[in-house]
Amino acid sequence: MKHRNRVHHGREPVGKPPMVGDLVQAWSDIEAGFEVLGTVLECRGIECKILWMSESQPVGWWKRIQLKVVSNASR
Repeated sequence: MKHRNRVHHGREPVGKPPMVGDLVQAWSDIEAGFEVLGTVLECRGIECKILWMSESQPVGWWKRIQLKVVSNASR
């Protein structure tokens, strides 16, 4: 299955990486059938700090390639 953004699991990266302010989803959540959205708060190198709309894990650092950009922030 090809995605329109960067993917993990050995697939070729496609599209633009997430940036601060972007609305994102985790590829692992998408593949599991979850629809949890998050906002990129900060990026350092290959990782981004995400504020998730989730009570169980509201904030965490994720690799950019693990995230699908749903909506770009104004750049």
